[in-house]
Amino acid sequence: MNIDELREKYDQWWGSRDADTCELHMQILQYELEYFKDMLLKDSDLKKYATGMDGDNECSFEDVFNLHFDLENNKYTYYIMKLEDCAAECNREDRTITFDPEYASNKTTILHEMIHAYENIIDSMQLTLIREIIFLHLYNKLKPEIPDLDDKIAGHANILSGMDIYIQGGKHDILFYLKSLDLDLRCGYKLGTVCGYDRDKE
Repeated sequence: MNIDELREKYDQWWGSRDADTCELHMQILQYELEYFKDMLLKDSDLKKYATGMDGDNECSFEDVFNLHFDLENNKYTYYIMKLEDCAAECNREDRTITFDPEYASNKTTILHEMIHAYENIIDSMQLTLIREIIFLHLYNKLKPEIPDLDDKIAGHANILSGMDIYIQGGKHDILFYLKSLDLDLRCGYKLGTVCGYDRDKE
């Protein structure tokens, strides 16, 4: 689906949202601004990876990125929110996030699916370096705050554990895990809460 099709589909959905879906969407947009500046390429700490094109002047990472990519057209806002009986699911192909109404106000569930959405957008840009920069940023940020971070990553990356999660229906790579730990710390949750799959019991 190209960007024009996504925009048309999004605009149609926007005009037909019911009150519950609208409330969910407004909550997601609030979380976007509060917790996802790094994955939006707007975190000030990312400026170390970018310098101005006119010499030594620093500019935002977003500015440098936009010299080569249309970031606006890859915005999170082109994801459509749906409420259906399905627990929670982020669909990469048609850019939908579907929540069971039971979980529509569950912050940890919403944050979990938002990480999936951002990873999908980053992957769709087909620029591996962006993913690696965000990965490095999160690792360096979390390392002083979580002394056993390397052990936690090794446990999460264990092939048997990873296959178990995959069989249950999810892709939860190390970037996903790092972002989930970042959200746990910022929201005051026990580590592993946003990731789920009993990671909070390890």
